[in-house]
Amino acid sequence: MAGVAQRTTQHAFLYHWLLNGCLLALSACELFDAAYFTDKLNIATQQIVANRYGVPHKTEPLDDGRTAWTYYRRGSITTGYAGSPKDFCKAHIPTFDRHGVLRESTERDC
Repeated sequence: MAGVAQRTTQHAFLYHWLLNGCLLALSACELFDAAYFTDKLNIATQQIVANRYGVPHKTEPLDDGRTAWTYYRRGSITTGYAGSPKDFCKAHIPTFDRHGVLRESTERDC
């Protein structure tokens, strides 16, 4: 019987670490995804960005001929030891020159 209990504890421990590893990998993907605009400055075009993220939530022509797009990312996360939920909203704002090339990227809270 002791062997069965030990294996069950080992399986629970392994499951816990695998689950945490998967969550860490997913959060790393999210961080990479948020950095996409910065990584693609002077490379990506409006077409490339639209193919990846779809139609922007908002577009704004700027006075100097550039165009700012806004993509909103909303969600909920659990914070603290008590696990209290917290909502968040981030606005990713890629700005394109008059030729449609990504030249600037900002991120801010909405």
